[in-house]
Amino acid sequence: MKLALAGKSVALRILSIGAAVAGFGLATVGCADLDDDPSDPAAKAREPETNLRDYPKIARPARADEMAHTVVRTGEPAVDVMATRTEGDLTTIEIFDPAPGVTPEALAESLRTAGKQDVQLVRHDSGAISSLDPYGCSYGQAHTATCPVSYWRNNGESNPIVLFNDHSGVTWPVSNAVYKWNQVLGIDSAYRYNTCSGSFPGAHCVDVYSASYGTGTKWIGHTTRTYSNSVQVISTAWVELNDSYDPAAWGFTRNSVATHELGHVLGLGHNDWSGDLMYMTANKREDLGGENQTLLQALYSIDR
Repeated sequence: MKLALAGKSVALRILSIGAAVAGFGLATVGCADLDDDPSDPAAKAREPETNLRDYPKIARPARADEMAHTVVRTGEPAVDVMATRTEGDLTTIEIFDPAPGVTPEALAESLRTAGKQDVQLVRHDSGAISSLDPYGCSYGQAHTATCPVSYWRNNGESNPIVLFNDHSGVTWPVSNAVYKWNQVLGIDSAYRYNTCSGSFPGAHCVDVYSASYGTGTKWIGHTTRTYSNSVQVISTAWVELNDSYDPAAWGFTRNSVATHELGHVLGLGHNDWSGDLMYMTANKREDLGGENQTLLQALYSIDR
């Protein structure tokens, strides 16, 4: 089934971690149970298969007033803590997300003290809202990770496919986060546990790790993306999730953090609103929010 989106033919893809169900051709995928026993490291490998028809694409057509740029920002401009390096035609950006209670300035200073090179604070323009087109860098309070925009290529598929290869511990519900982002039109998100093998030859494999990186790092999530300067195409990305912060003690959820970092992988930067999933500091918001989806949908509204 396909939908028309700004001149693009968009496939409503069903992504799979296993073989198609015999006789039906129905692909299935595992969905992490958020109540999995964290003492059992093999739990993710035994996830039950769930039909991805339960996670349909959701079109978010902009309202007339939004297209007329009448949306007004209500938050302070977001601040990104980034480390950027360029070698030839390739630029690598690292996005560090502060732990609750940590300011961007404190995080940047901590990274510099630890020897991280080229750390900078990037403040988003709080001016006019961009138009909804594939090259727009903001919409409402949502922003792309880079401006000019960087993006994943189709690689012969109807949509770009980002295959999240999950190496993280069982307390990180990465598959749940993947399914949420797979609802966005124009780009497909797939989940695998500890493997990049699959039936999608054009897929981009993105590794997701977790470890106890320490509270001294002052970050709770870290996403790295490399893209070409000449055509802005993303070539590689990976995610690191910090086990050292306890959600109950610090006032966030690991679902929120995992979903946030995957949003960076797909192309989103931070949102200006402090109550948003993509806000620069970890919180308890777990749904994607309207502006984030709309901006991402616009970014992938054409084939590249």
